[in-house]
Amino acid sequence: MLKHLLRFAKLIEFLTLKRARVYALLTSIIAASVVLSFAIESPQRLTGATDFPAFYNAGKILNEHSSQHLYDRDLQRQLYVNLAPDAASRRNLYFAYSPFFALIFSPFAMLPYTAAFVCWTLVSLTLFTVGFFLVWKAEALPPRDRTDAFLVAVAFLPFFTWCLTTGQTSAFGFFWLALAIYFDRNVRPFQSGCALAILLYKPTLLVLILPMLVITKRWRTILGFSVAALGLGLISLLLIGANGIVPYVRMLEAFSEDKASGRHPNWADIDIFSFFLPLVGGHSTAARLLTLIVAMIVVPFLYLVWRRRPEVGWATAIIWTLVLNFYVLIYDVTFIVLAVLLTAAFYIANRHRLPLGLRWFMLVLFLVPWIETNLALRYGFHPMTLVIVGFGCYQLYQVSNNVALTNTST
Repeated sequence: MLKHLLRFAKLIEFLTLKRARVYALLTSIIAASVVLSFAIESPQRLTGATDFPAFYNAGKILNEHSSQHLYDRDLQRQLYVNLAPDAASRRNLYFAYSPFFALIFSPFAMLPYTAAFVCWTLVSLTLFTVGFFLVWKAEALPPRDRTDAFLVAVAFLPFFTWCLTTGQTSAFGFFWLALAIYFDRNVRPFQSGCALAILLYKPTLLVLILPMLVITKRWRTILGFSVAALGLGLISLLLIGANGIVPYVRMLEAFSEDKASGRHPNWADIDIFSFFLPLVGGHSTAARLLTLIVAMIVVPFLYLVWRRRPEVGWATAIIWTLVLNFYVLIYDVTFIVLAVLLTAAFYIANRHRLPLGLRWFMLVLFLVPWIETNLALRYGFHPMTLVIVGFGCYQLYQVSNNVALTNTST
């Protein structure tokens, strides 16, 4: 039996990076063709089936209304109705990100909507590309594999479909996190912290990264983060003013209440709370309790790994941030590309090749998003959450095992 399992595991050897590049290109071309045909046949899908109107309207409020009304739910609602009346009859779409982030979309809102959407898509692709190559360079990964790996990463469904073609913002955060890692690897901790602070546009992305900085004693990174965070806070305050604080807080409270109560539709969410919620019949208290139990099991292992191997702090924090959370959606899984690159670099540095287990996880991570939303919509089951948890556990085990082997050999 074991012999057969080993033979099966070695089948992954057939899927070389160059073969994966071909499959990735084919899937990208097919997906792009489908999206383009939809856009041509039904132009209203650019507003009704995407998330970009929320960001476009935020920029429009700054340009044409008072910035203090940035979080006016009625104004945001009216602008969405004007832009996508058919879609607005079925759903609400609000801008609930940090105030300074709205400034990014002010120039885009000066353009007609379609032109703005296309420009944002190109900017997102550029940010993802630069971020990918920054981390590849920082980790000294093999140059011969760079292009093939990049093509596979671009074809990763959470990025290509859920981020790029819907006008979402994960590529923005991807770039700044990649830049923070790049500065960290090049021993420029203050700059790393400054870059990391930009992730305050969506604070849930920092839920484990900030504790990791403390436990790994990256004090200058924390200083850079604090200085930049203070600057972003002042910019946000100057933007919305004292009168805009209460609507902003109310917007966050409304989102939190909808999520915590289970009223928020969670078919696109992949955090552990959203995973448990359908399994316990929508009882949010039970889902929160199970989330807490999982966190209590995992966090001690993260603490030990961060203390003993600070260099793997970024990868482990990224992976577990995606699941030990209360508000992470499928497009945010784009960040796991960085964790995969960092994990691959760790193995190459210690073993000079990728183990079969990691290669299988990379394949499953690539394939599961194709069935994720369908299963979530039909059965309330989120396979992507389980895969990320499995990947995180595998990584913690392998790193801990590497530490034990290192201690034994010394």
